[in-house]
Amino acid sequence: MEAVAAERERAAEILTVSGHLLEVTLSSTFQASLFNRWMELDQDPVSIAGTAAETGTARETFEGSVAGIHKAPTSAAPST
Repeated sequence: MEAVAAERERAAEILTVSGHLLEVTLSSTFQASLFNRWMELDQDPVSIAGTAAETGTARETFEGSVAGIHKAPTSAAPST
């Protein structure tokens, strides 16, 4: 992630799935805002709220699952 963000010069769009945002505060990419868009997908609203408390508003959250993405129409955009 760090290498891709550096290579893309603030154009990286990063998606974390199901609680993998918990360690984001350790990321130099996240700390320095070296990304264009950081998204979190989780089906547990409690997990989303927990990471929101740790990371602030520097990312978009989507409640749902990977299976839900596969089933959604391609033109559908998740709401934030």
